[in-house]
Amino acid sequence: IPLPTQSLLIPAPSVEDLPDNPKLWTPSQLATYLTTALRVTSGGKPGEVESIGLPPLVAKDIAAFVKSARIGGRTFLRMNEEDLEA
Repeated sequence: IPLPTQSLLIPAPSVEDLPDNPKLWTPSQLATYLTTALRVTSGGKPGEVESIGLPPLVAKDIAAFVKSARIGGRTFLRMNEEDLEA
């Protein structure tokens, strides 16, 4: 019987667990944030959140790209439109 790997035993971090300063986020932390942020938006009222309809797989693909390209918070914040088109 195969034993569960360590990654299966540790729950995925939540957005609330991220450092307050996004410049300090690792690629994994940025991916966690983007997976959530790309799927929700403010409803205009404080504390209200609604789905923007971005499919979960699209958000997960973007998060996977951030991890594989090793894009951390500081790099992500410095990106501009030209960087995204390259």
